[in-house]
Amino acid sequence: MDIRIFLVVRTMLLPSQQSAISGGLGDFFGRVMAGFPDYTVTTPFLRSNPTDATDLDVIVYLVSGPEASVFSALRVSHPTGHGGLTVSPIPPGRRSASEVYVRTEMGSLLARVIFHEVLHNKTGMGNQTLHRHASGGVTAASLSVATDVNAANIQLMGDNLGRRHVQWLAP
Repeated sequence: MDIRIFLVVRTMLLPSQQSAISGGLGDFFGRVMAGFPDYTVTTPFLRSNPTDATDLDVIVYLVSGPEASVFSALRVSHPTGHGGLTVSPIPPGRRSASEVYVRTEMGSLLARVIFHEVLHNKTGMGNQTLHRHASGGVTAASLSVATDVNAANIQLMGDNLGRRHVQWLAP
């Protein structure tokens, strides 16, 4: 099964950040694919919404911060101190979407936050459930460049990667 994690860039992203994000996600999803060989995961960067996203794919919007949220018209609250947000369900239907706040963060941290938001998106777990998940690592509410993407995180992603969620396209 081919799954794409579309990274829609809506802010300035330094080449060093993009390179570190690509490397980090390549490592993390490479570990998922090693344990779940039926999946092939790619993480293309785009400047606009994908036109061919399927219900297996995930869209993550990279924005400067909560003040530039793609969810502003939905009037959702942004938890203080978090590096991103996933919203589900979004009407009409049960659509999902994720965003990550680039600010001045290092690319290696951004890769961990993106992986975390994809976990929210794919598992359907809200903050109360994912942040208290027994696997620790990147399921925690607070992440740093030292946060480990551990074997339990890889297993959780692999167990849920095939879940289908229609993605919401931000205006």
